[in-house]
Amino acid sequence: MGRGTFFHAVPVILGSNLPPYRSPPYRPTPKTPEQERQIMSEYLYLLVSDLEPMLAPKITGMLLQMDEDIILDLIGSPEALKEAVKEATKILADWIPQQLKLVKKEAACKFMASIIPKPKL
Repeated sequence: MGRGTFFHAVPVILGSNLPPYRSPPYRPTPKTPEQERQIMSEYLYLLVSDLEPMLAPKITGMLLQMDEDIILDLIGSPEALKEAVKEATKILADWIPQQLKLVKKEAACKFMASIIPKPKL
């Protein structure tokens, strides 16, 4: 996506889909693609946090792994964003228990290591 494209595309894509209280804050035009990406990620976070406040940081990070055109489509389509957030939530629902099992296994290994006598060298 070229420099400045985000700011030209957002009003066209978002149009009247934006509720008045969620219009992006005024900011000077970004000078670099990194600044564009930062603004887009902050705005995406606001939208995701409305749908899934507890998991918003993780879900936003997952969505930001997508292509910028897809991200702009998600920002412009509340239904597409809801669907993407729902899918990300399902993925996290499977991932979190796996991580907890690993933590428990790690804790069990530490406990076992603590009770087993250390070999004398």
